[in-house]
Amino acid sequence: MDLNPLNLAPNDVDWALAQAVRADFSIKPGAEHIASDFAMAHLSAFVRAIRPKTILEIGAGIGTITQLLLSHQARPAHLVSTEDNAYCLAQIGANISPTDQSHKLITDQKELDPEKDHFELVIIDASMQEHLYEIIGLGTYCFIEGSRSETREAIGRNLLSRGLTWDWKNFNRGTKWFRIARGFDVTGKPYRKIRLRKPIKGCWVGKVVALPG
Repeated sequence: MDLNPLNLAPNDVDWALAQAVRADFSIKPGAEHIASDFAMAHLSAFVRAIRPKTILEIGAGIGTITQLLLSHQARPAHLVSTEDNAYCLAQIGANISPTDQSHKLITDQKELDPEKDHFELVIIDASMQEHLYEIIGLGTYCFIEGSRSETREAIGRNLLSRGLTWDWKNFNRGTKWFRIARGFDVTGKPYRKIRLRKPIKGCWVGKVVALPG
């Protein structure tokens, strides 16, 4: 049996939880950009594999992933979520019980101190303030919903400056073999072009490790 948490294989329980949470949140206000059931099933499998006691969620949105974590059979003892959008904050207030003592919602990432706050798992689903990059240290597990290539690259550069790097694995939902992209040239004239073989976004899962040598 492969116990490497980077080799995720969501089971029926993971899929059922992900699909139930998505079905619940997909009809709520602000649901246009919630996480896919694919990403949430893989997050559920990840949490089941590593069983983190402390989790930091960057970008709670309307609370979809938050609810998945609070409903999980291996729910963390301490979950901190960040969100600064006023509309999303109003929705979280309606969607997530404010009396849950294991969950803390903060509205400013500056409230977090990398020297004092330590998390076993960091979930990134929004822009991350640069001062927080160092909250991701040796042994920290990370989960990114979607792609967020700029954020991954920025954190990766910060890790390299500290003699660290990612051990990453990408899980995507297959490949879109053909699509027509629309854009505008330098004169403002609209155009269309065919794009081939584009991966369908899923999630990135990783762990911070020391640079070899």
